[in-house]
Amino acid sequence: MKKLILALCFSAALLTAAQAQVEIDVLPPVSTTVGVVPTVTVTPNLSTTILSAAPSVNTSTRIESAPTLNVIVKSPTNDVEEVHHGHKGEDTETNELEDAEEYFNRAVVKEDVGKISGALVDYNNALRLASDDPNIRAQINEARVGLVVKFRQRGDERTAAGRLTYAIGDYTAAIRLKPNDFTSYINRGNAKLAVSRKDRNDGNLENADTELESAINDYDAAMRYSPNNEIVYCNRGIAEYDKGDFDDAIEDYNKAIELNPNYANAYHSRSIAQKAKSAANGGGGSQAQ
Repeated sequence: MKKLILALCFSAALLTAAQAQVEIDVLPPVSTTVGVVPTVTVTPNLSTTILSAAPSVNTSTRIESAPTLNVIVKSPTNDVEEVHHGHKGEDTETNELEDAEEYFNRAVVKEDVGKISGALVDYNNALRLASDDPNIRAQINEARVGLVVKFRQRGDERTAAGRLTYAIGDYTAAIRLKPNDFTSYINRGNAKLAVSRKDRNDGNLENADTELESAINDYDAAMRYSPNNEIVYCNRGIAEYDKGDFDDAIEDYNKAIELNPNYANAYHSRSIAQKAKSAANGGGGSQAQ
């Protein structure tokens, strides 16, 4: 099955107050006024990077100038998945191995029908009840880690549908299974940034600030595992811009451009940050780089 991995990269666009109400996929319409600058109102549009992933091969196609999120083909998913809890057999290695096999086989069936949360529970039970045979345990663990892409894919679909809390849960599950999965850190950061903007728009400023800091932490984590990824620098720059840290945002945009000199979104976002910084300092339209 072909799997899509979505890594969002936001592009800030300077809009009039009327334009700021245009519907945008994933992020709700947001009008963000920067700190002390009453004249600078921005609404980020979205462009996407979609990675087509096989188990061992990742390729990317950048869509730098798309003004809105690209449509993703969605698969049916269940928010509440049936999870069966089996019983532990007699306290012998033979019975425990048989129970592990039952859990493992049921997990495979659940995974095939898209019940990945239930599949993970059964894989965990299989691992718990399995013998100490390293080959058997390696097989079970390999199947568990194989759920990473599926959790991330479902998180991408839920992000695109605006179901951000569910999406964050899916990315978190992927990260727990594979702590160095930088794409899940990026996408979870994107979802948290969207939550922050929605909360700020709704007047829930304390939670908005908390989610914003958490998004930046996720981008920081992604950088540890993929230090030369221009997308994560661009996204962290957007989050720092939302925070009002224009110098840090510009520095991240500069790094993204250094890594990819053709990165149109980073140039555009940097321009917005430079204008905001100039206005905050009481200056004109100069844009020092």
